[in-house]
Amino acid sequence: MKVMRLLTVLFSILTVMFLGTIAGASTTAAPDAGPCAPGTAYDPACDVDHNGQINVTDIQLAAGHWGQTGTFTSDNDHDHLGQTWTGARVPLKIESNFDGTGGSLPAALVLGNTRTSGAGYGLWVTSVSGNGVHVNAAGADGVYVCTTGAASGCTASGENNGLEVGNAEDNGVLVKTAGNDGVVVSWADDDGVYVNSAGDDGLRVGLVQNGDGLQVDNAPSSQGVRVVSAWGGFFVDSATSRGLTVVSVGSPSSTSHDNFLGNGVDIEGAERYGVRIGHADNDGIHVASSGDHGLYVGTTTDAGLYVNAAGTDGVYVNSAGGAGVKVNSAVGNGVDGRTNTLASYGGQFSNGAGGGAALYAIGGGNDAADLILGGTTTTSGDDGRIYSQPDSTSSDILLFSMDNLHIHLDNDNNSTSASAFVIYNGGNTPVWSVSESGLAVAGEGAAAVVDAGEEGQQLVYAIHSPQNWLEDFGSGRLVAGEAVVSLDSAFAKVASVDAAYHVFLTPLGDCPLYVAEKGAATFTVRALGGQTCAVSFDYRVVALRQGYESNRMPEFVVPEDD
Repeated sequence: MKVMRLLTVLFSILTVMFLGTIAGASTTAAPDAGPCAPGTAYDPACDVDHNGQINVTDIQLAAGHWGQTGTFTSDNDHDHLGQTWTGARVPLKIESNFDGTGGSLPAALVLGNTRTSGAGYGLWVTSVSGNGVHVNAAGADGVYVCTTGAASGCTASGENNGLEVGNAEDNGVLVKTAGNDGVVVSWADDDGVYVNSAGDDGLRVGLVQNGDGLQVDNAPSSQGVRVVSAWGGFFVDSATSRGLTVVSVGSPSSTSHDNFLGNGVDIEGAERYGVRIGHADNDGIHVASSGDHGLYVGTTTDAGLYVNAAGTDGVYVNSAGGAGVKVNSAVGNGVDGRTNTLASYGGQFSNGAGGGAALYAIGGGNDAADLILGGTTTTSGDDGRIYSQPDSTSSDILLFSMDNLHIHLDNDNNSTSASAFVIYNGGNTPVWSVSESGLAVAGEGAAAVVDAGEEGQQLVYAIHSPQNWLEDFGSGRLVAGEAVVSLDSAFAKVASVDAAYHVFLTPLGDCPLYVAEKGAATFTVRALGGQTCAVSFDYRVVALRQGYESNRMPEFVVPEDD
């Protein structure tokens, strides 16, 4: 007991001597301990040794460390629960080499909350005038979330992301309401937003009042938004301005800003693809309903919309208030569609309105083609074909014209054989054709429809001949037993009148007649026996067509596709 009293007295003497040394110290010593002083009202922030009192010992322990940085050795066995730190300077700054040795975590600050009666937060920001959480510089991810909810296990990507969510039970990132932009990425050397896999929405923006749901200003090396796998890759529930805006990706030659609000996706500038979908088992881009354009691409130096492969429709528009797909200007094809499935079509158009046209095509002028069919290559293209509905046995093809209907055969004038317009029957046999030279060939014969009054409309047939004959008819009259008849000048130019031709006479009186002479311009008719009768007569002149004198029942060759 005496020894204890002696130690107590000795400790008091040392304490007084130590305080005297502090009082006589130079003015360059450590600053005062701020608001803490012995005998003042109890403040947990000043109770350094946690004994329920504020005394000289607390002042000694706190001296030189208020609002300062430097080396401070903690006992690792005290808390500051219920305390509030205020001041104009940084109230807490932790700096050191936290290397994770000795079983500790390599972190300057470790937070844990084991609350089970409700949600326990690791970090709660009540109100700040600037950023709620600000990461000035990070060697790896700015913010990394391993798991959320009931999700278990996570694997870091190994990339240096601004925000990385390893495994989330629900949404990886959820912005429920934003007065301006929901998410803004000003610059990203790699992906602006990257979602590797999501069971639900990869990125979901609930409601944006005035700004963009997601804005990526510039991503020069990769995609502004990249979703590898997700139930909903990108979901915008409601946005009053733009659901998604990408200002610039890569080094685009130009950008275009739309001052109007209401775009679902707005790509202002992209060096390559504005939107690229590597693979989609269903629709690559699906627009359920649109009051205006379902998909609008302002300007692009390559394909406005390119679908490399699609399990169903490459582009499908269920309903559109304006144009379902509209290409205002394109250097290449406005719309280029291709399918590798026999039962599908490279492009399919329909119109649900009664009497509405399914396809409207207009070329670049009156001499330009409105529709071009066939052609796989420029040297040996296939035929252009038009079929009626193959699933309907009664499907017809009707052609309507407000004026003339023209068909041009061998338009490039380079066919090696005679081109022809041919009509085939159901047995694939040609039944009518007209050649490039104008020869019309009918399988059953040529006929005309005549109105027989009470007998109705009747068919009359043309007389056929083994040679190409021309006929002309006329009348004349003998004077003093002779008449010289002139051939029609036009007839004489197309008929072979220099060769033998035929003249058939029919006297209209009791006077036998004969043809005395035939020339290239006239023929002479006389009365038989030198009679001098004056009588009228009819005649029929039959001559071969010039240039076809040697044609007699030539062989018919079916025009073939060359």
